[in-house]
Amino acid sequence: MSYDRYSIEYRLTVNGWSSEDADCPSGDHVETWEKQVHQGSEFGRESAHWRRLWSNPSFTEEQLAELHEQFPFPERGKTTADLFKNIVQ
Repeated sequence: MSYDRYSIEYRLTVNGWSSEDADCPSGDHVETWEKQVHQGSEFGRESAHWRRLWSNPSFTEEQLAELHEQFPFPERGKTTADLFKNIVQ
């Protein structure tokens, strides 16, 4: 039996990442991603998996790659303070 399982949606905009609760102007919305997290036991490590749910067809793969280089996934910060530095509120 798993200890914990949850998912969070994030939206990549031309200005950075926003959480699922934040409003995102439709013209700025580039992609929607879901982060699925699973923790097998109370003391086990969390395992995270990202999947893209939607991509704005007016952006090329090259443009998306540039945005991902400029705004890395929220979980990839080096310290706790960096975890959400790219999330636009």
